Amino acid sequence: MKSTHRIEQKTVVEGHAEAQFSARRRAIDDSFLDETIRLFQARTNRPLNKEDARQIVENMIGFFQILAEWDQQERAGIKTCSDLKSSAIDIGE
Repeated sequence: MKSTHRIEQKTVVEGHAEAQFSARRRAIDDSFLDETIRLFQARTNRPLNKEDARQIVENMIGFFQILAEWDQQERAGIKTCSDLKSSAIDIGE
């Protein structure tokens, strides 16, 4: 019974992640990519194309998702590995 629940849960999680990715791709339209190219082109000598712009957008989304996750963990009081290491150093272990 447990294995069935895990499979169903995994399918739901995978389906949710796929839906989020698909929604994100739809939200990145050509005009947004053009604006991204315009903004970042000034910061590089290499000509940027729509694929470069798409990767820039995806990387920015990932960056801010990680920042939000860290903020949420900090607010919840969840210790990270680096917090645990610095705590051990503080108490002299």
